[in-house]
Amino acid sequence: MIKRTDKFYQIILIFFFSIWILIPFLNNNLNFYSEPQISKTENRNLTKRPEFNIQLLDPYPAAFTDFFNDHIVFRNLMLKEHSNLSYYLFKHSPVPDQVDIGKDGWLYFGNNDKLIYQGQKCLSGDEIRNIAKELHRRAVYYKQKGIHFYFCFAPMKQEIYPEFLPNNYSRSPGGTQTDKIISVIKKDPVIPFIDIKSALLESKKYGKMYQKTDHHWSCKAGFYVYSAIMNRIKIDFPELKPLKASDITYNQVLRNGGTLANMIGFDEILKEDYYFPVIKNAPGRAVKKAGYPPPYWFAYKDEYENEYEIPDKTMPSLFVIRDSFFYYPMLFLQQNFSRTTLIWDAWMYGPNLELIDKEKPKIVLIMVYEQNVGSLLKYHIY
Repeated sequence: MIKRTDKFYQIILIFFFSIWILIPFLNNNLNFYSEPQISKTENRNLTKRPEFNIQLLDPYPAAFTDFFNDHIVFRNLMLKEHSNLSYYLFKHSPVPDQVDIGKDGWLYFGNNDKLIYQGQKCLSGDEIRNIAKELHRRAVYYKQKGIHFYFCFAPMKQEIYPEFLPNNYSRSPGGTQTDKIISVIKKDPVIPFIDIKSALLESKKYGKMYQKTDHHWSCKAGFYVYSAIMNRIKIDFPELKPLKASDITYNQVLRNGGTLANMIGFDEILKEDYYFPVIKNAPGRAVKKAGYPPPYWFAYKDEYENEYEIPDKTMPSLFVIRDSFFYYPMLFLQQNFSRTTLIWDAWMYGPNLELIDKEKPKIVLIMVYEQNVGSLLKYHIY
């Protein structure tokens, strides 16, 4: 009886195993299940089926392996279940090389952000000095053109909310590469540096400065970043009239989780409150773009250029070289300048001299997400 039972279970196991290994073959022919072409969890396009060419056989096996691995039937479902087990059962990040799970539901960028925070990734002394020299050269060049130049960092989330970091995090005792760059550029009176980090730390008492499920700051933080920028620029342009906190109310909206929740596949589960501003008597209006061509490989071509104007043409004009962190501050800055031009140059933070010569702004501002500061080494203004 025992032997018959064992044999029965073996037959059942063989039957289901055969069905399982036949599913990819059946699906290729019957197409009963279609995988999406973009992996939300991994934030990338899935590999396309390579074309078979008898004259190019050497690369074909590896290319087909990549395609097959990306298109295993129920791949996304299996990734989602892996995420559920990792997050809820083991309290671990499903993608530990990209996202870290902090305390009280806070998520943090891993990889470069973590390495920079812990001092395991740091620019050399020569690289730091070269970045400072490049910023100095830009400030001198702009001044010769009659342009005021300002520079600031968008700090990593770890710097503003270290209290929610995982226990295995520790900040570099010798300071981060950002600390060292700031130390050098603060000694150069030619470079007007705006300290965004201090402004955000001070403003934590007024609300949440970063989204728990996103690596970007919140819209409310955007106002305090705006205020720090305006307070510095107003020293040189006293005619500016910055918005006050009383000029702004916020609409609360419950939305899917942000970038980090998306990376672990939980953007529809880890929902979060977002606050969007309503500005009293806001004069800023989007105007027709000049049509500057973005880099062909830049994914967000519609976001490459933004233009805004206000009716008061006596106010100075502003040109901003930005990244995604500037989205919220620009909602407020566009209300103060006769013309605001924003260029997201694919995280290159280049001089953009040709565009600046065409726009002829009175002010140039560069904001760099601190993990990307090495991009400044790629350019020499002259």
